[in-house]
Amino acid sequence: MFKRNVLAAALMSAALVTTGVLAQEVSVDGKEFLSGAADARLADLAKQAAAEGKHLVVTAPNYWQSKVAAKLHAGAANVNVQMKEGFFENVLVRIDDGKAKAAEQAAEAKAAAAKVDAQKAEAAKAEAARLEAARAQAERDEATRQETAKAEAAKAEAARQETARQEAARAEAAKAEAAKQQAAKAAADAKAKAEKEAADKLAAQKKTMLQNLNGGREADGTISAGQLQKDDQLGNNKLIFSNKTHRDIILKDEFAAMLGANFINTLTQENFPGYDHHVIDEGYLREKITNVNQQFYICGPDPMIGSIQTILQKLGASTITVEI
Repeated sequence: MFKRNVLAAALMSAALVTTGVLAQEVSVDGKEFLSGAADARLADLAKQAAAEGKHLVVTAPNYWQSKVAAKLHAGAANVNVQMKEGFFENVLVRIDDGKAKAAEQAAEAKAAAAKVDAQKAEAAKAEAARLEAARAQAERDEATRQETAKAEAAKAEAARQETARQEAARAEAAKAEAAKQQAAKAAADAKAKAEKEAADKLAAQKKTMLQNLNGGREADGTISAGQLQKDDQLGNNKLIFSNKTHRDIILKDEFAAMLGANFINTLTQENFPGYDHHVIDEGYLREKITNVNQQFYICGPDPMIGSIQTILQKLGASTITVEI
């Protein structure tokens, strides 16, 4: 490497000598620099630069730069020296009239401007990215807000529908309860009406029976069928009951329950299934009475009472009570 540096310095020195003008640049190899053989040339170049009001630009390794500066200032103490780092062990000294420096400064300014522009572009890019991120975040926030509002609206609608459903259920329950109460009232009214009609019908039937039995007069007897049943005195007693039609029979169910087959009904003006169709005469009584040695009670219209009383006496009955 040292031989290459020497060769390069020799070639540059030869080029400077052959120009026929004052040297503007001096190249010194490491051997010359260290030995001091180039000190005179360095001093002369420093004097020339000082005389021309120019400055020197030195390219040398860092560890030689202070020595180079001392050698140059030995030739011209007031010369301006600018150092640059060199990567070879040689020294290159150049007189600079300022144009190169201006160009260098312009280049540096241009580079600085480019750097500023790059920084501005980077800052603009970063700002654009920030704005884009802010816009995207704003969109996400708006989407979240709308989704939340939608969910709240759906929740409110569901609550409204539930309230409406509950209100409808309450109204339906109230309607059903009112209908139930109305039905119960109607049933009670119908029952009361039916009971009244039954009572009226029973009263009418009793009245009809009284008219049929006693010619419309109240009976004066004191024996009650209900009392007989209560005291278990019915025994094998029979009731032969004559009516015009089956609808005229009063207390049919009660008599049937108390007497069973001993409740004998005959109809004089109607032939109805399950009932005898016959007037109470001697032949009918002979068919129905098997024992005349017992108590007989007769109740009915006067002509009927007299007729039946005569028939019973003829049949041999001795104990006859007439209820009038």
